[in-house]
Amino acid sequence: MIDSNFILYGYYNNEYFEEGYDDEESYQQAIQRFRSVGLNAFQPQNINSLLQTIISEVAQN
Repeated sequence: MIDSNFILYGYYNNEYFEEGYDDEESYQQAIQRFRSVGLNAFQPQNINSLLQTIISEVAQN
């Protein structure tokens, strides 16, 4: 799961998901729901590194 500006992206139960929320409370409740089934957010530094790798690979092609 990746969290960003009240939007959660991830992969669960063999499916990718993208869910948006209108407020902080709904967003935090969704994060808790995902954590209850064993999904945790990536740490921002890991995401930045991953995104940089993807961007550099796309730029090379």
